Amino acid sequence: MENYHVEKKLSVGSGGCVFKVIRLSDSRALALKRVPLVELSSSDMRQARLEVSLMTRLHHPFVVECLDAFVFDGADLCIIMAYMTQGDLASAIAVRHAAAHGTGGGRSPRQPATGAI
Repeated sequence: MENYHVEKKLSVGSGGCVFKVIRLSDSRALALKRVPLVELSSSDMRQARLEVSLMTRLHHPFVVECLDAFVFDGADLCIIMAYMTQGDLASAIAVRHAAAHGTGGGRSPRQPATGAI
């Protein structure tokens, strides 16, 4: 954590907290997901390690980049990812939907289309 400055908390969920952080070496804004390890079973711990290993090796334009992962104070798994300026995927979809269809009326991006195709 000494390489990052926590700027603000972005969200809290069942999987932990997500923070906007600034990497001190280059002032780049990043996202840090902090997962409490005490809440994970040994099976979940193995699964988390496997997922982090895969995430750090996965590079695709439509997948948020995982830049680093480490255990902080022996208590939290910290995953450093690219910071998405539009927020989470649901927010980005809502913004695009509103831009494409106007802000008044219509179905929400989470509401399925109805009728014959």
